Amino acid sequence: PDTVHVASRIEKVGRSSATIKQIIVSESERAVAAEGEAVLVYFNYLEGKPVPIEEPLRSVLHSLSGKRG
Repeated sequence: PDTVHVASRIEKVGRSSATIKQIIVSESERAVAAEGEAVLVYFNYLEGKPVPIEEPLRSVLHSLSGKRG
């Protein structure tokens, strides 16, 4: 068994999506065990298409990313 630590950060905020990067570190190995990236799309299922990320969510995502939009 091992304990792992997961860190996530918002890498990019686009018009209708946000890119989230993750890193998983093994406590026993003291090394990176895995890295990942996910693109989350703000999607309107009724219209069947991506839509622009609305305020205040856009502001929150930018503040969490540490970058200004």
